[in-house]
Amino acid sequence: MLSVLIPVYKWNPLELILRLRELLLKESIDFEIIISDDTPVTTRPEYQDQLVTVSHIRCFHRNSPLSRSANRNFLADRAEYEYLLFIDCDAGIVDDKFIHRYIQQLDKTRVVAGGTKYHEHPPVNQNFYLRWKFGRKREEIPADQRNSDPWKSFSTFNFLIPKEVFMSVRFDESLTEYGHEDTLFGIRLMELEVPVMHIDNPLFHEGLEEAAVYLDKVRDSVYNLLNINGNNEVSEKLKGRVKLVATLAKLKRSGLFPVFRTIFPLLEKRIISNLLGPNPKLYLLDIYKLGLISQIA
Repeated sequence: MLSVLIPVYKWNPLELILRLRELLLKESIDFEIIISDDTPVTTRPEYQDQLVTVSHIRCFHRNSPLSRSANRNFLADRAEYEYLLFIDCDAGIVDDKFIHRYIQQLDKTRVVAGGTKYHEHPPVNQNFYLRWKFGRKREEIPADQRNSDPWKSFSTFNFLIPKEVFMSVRFDESLTEYGHEDTLFGIRLMELEVPVMHIDNPLFHEGLEEAAVYLDKVRDSVYNLLNINGNNEVSEKLKGRVKLVATLAKLKRSGLFPVFRTIFPLLEKRIISNLLGPNPKLYLLDIYKLGLISQIA
C-alpha cells in the first residue's frame, strides 16, 4: 500500500517517525517507513539505534553523502509498496488526520501535494525570523491557490506519488548542489502531463535556519539555478516557472541589467544587514537574489 520515505540530513527525525508510525497503524493498512540519513557519519546515528526493533521501519545511513536528489531516488528504489509518500525530515505533524487525508486521495494517475505550514507566532530568537517570515509569506499557500498552477506550485516537502509514476520521472541527479530539485521535478511532471492535485494537508516546517545560514543556502540555490538555466533545454521553461529567472530576463530586455549589476555591490552590505536584523524585508531578499545572479549571469 504505502511507503513513507524520509531523506535525512543533519536532523533528528525520531519524533516525526514515531508519530507517523502511530498514525499509519490507526489506518490498518500495509505500510513501511524508510529513512535514509545522508549526514556524513562513521557510525549509525543514535536515533536509528532506537528504531532497530520497531516494526515497519527500515533505516539506512552512510559516511559518504549522496546529493538531495540521489538520496530521494535511493529511497524510492528500496520502497516495496505502490504509493510513495515523501516527507522532509524536519517536518512536524499538524493534526491526527494527516495520513488519513492522503489515504483518501490514493490514485495511480496523479500526484498529491499536502503543503507546508509555519507556526503562527514568530520564533523568540530573532536570528530565525527571516526564515520564518519567508515561510509564512511565500511558502504557506492554501491548496486552492496552489491548484491555480499546480506544477509551478509543486514542493517536495510533503507529497504522495504512485511509484510507477515516480519511476518515470525521478529526481535529476545531475543536480549535486542545493536548490531547485522540486522545480525540475515539477517541470518533468508537467511535460509528462501527470496531474498534480494540491490539498490542505500540511506539515509544520520545524527546521528553521538562522538568517546567516539561510542566506548561505540562498546563495547556493541561486548559483544552482544559474547552472540549470545555462542548460538551453530547460532555460525557457524556467522563465515561466521561476520568478527570479523571469525577472532577470525582463531586466536584460529593458536594457537596465548593466546598471543594476553595477549598483548592486554598493547596496549589498546594507541589504544583508537588514536581512540579518529584527525586521527583514522580503523585497530586499528578492533584490539580493537578483543581485547575486547578476554578478555572474
